[in-house]
Formats: sequence, C-alpha cells, structure tokens
Amino acid sequence: MAFHPIENVPAVRLAHMLGKTERVRSTTYHYMTYPIDSPRPADGVATVRVYCGNCDTTVQVTVPSAAEVRKLRSRRLAVAVPGLIFGIAMIAAYNSSVGGGNGLWVLFGLAGFIVALVAFGMWWSDHGVRVSKSESVASQGMHSVRTRQRDRANVRS
Repeated sequence: MAFHPIENVPAVRLAHMLGKTERVRSTTYHYMTYPIDSPRPADGVATVRVYCGNCDTTVQVTVPSAAEVRKLRSRRLAVAVPGLIFGIAMIAAYNSSVGGGNGLWVLFGLAGFIVALVAFGMWWSDHGVRVSKSESVASQGMHSVRTRQRDRANVRS
C-alpha cells in the first residue's frame, strides 16, 4: 500500500480478474490490467469508458477531480484521528482506574485503534478512481481499479 499523490492523470489501471490460486495459507488473485489514461476533470466527477481486452467490452469508471479526492481523504482523516484519540483515551482510562477497572475500556480502546488503522490506511492509499456503480454486478465483480506499481509484473498495454 503506497501513498498516492493526486496526479492529473491517475496512475491506475483497470484490472480484469482472471482467477485465483488457493493454497493452504494463501490465496493469489490473477489480473490482466488495461490503461486508464483519462485526466481528472477540473471539478466534480467524470465517468469514462475504459476498454477491457478480456471481455472485449468497455467498462464505466468514475474519475474524480483533485478537489473531490482531497475531500474524500479529509473525511477518512476525520475518522482516523478521533479513532486514534479515542483508543488512547480508553486505554489511559483503564490504566488510571482504581482497582484495575473494567476490561471493557481495553476493548473500546482496541476498537478505536482498529478504526483508526483502517481509516489511516484508506486515507494513505486512496486515489479516488472506481468502477462505476452503474455497471452490472457481474462486471463490478470481475473488474477493479489497481495501481500501476502493484501490477507492474502483469501489465499489457
């Protein structure tokens, strides 16, 4: 998971899932990726059609403006920071309570840390580009948006 700078043309690709290989301790998903070379709009969200060579069809993808991505990241950060503060406060309340206190403080503290961790991860890695919700459920299941760095080994242009 890498931080994504907000570029004029997002460094992402449309991924078509070819299948998966399941082993005892891991599952490997196999994708074929295709370029999404659409620049971000000046404002709002643009819907573009991207060609998928496996399906021999086009898939609708939403590409948000840089301002929209900043808003999305701000919302994620607005969840992550209070979650972290809440987690620290709950652990501190447990540690400062007389007689050891209730273990529920620790449970709530860990929940706050988990919420913060997930939100920080989403804030860190979000580029904003998505397969459109207007696509069929089958198409949404077979297609996703992947970063170019992660799929460098199996890229076909």
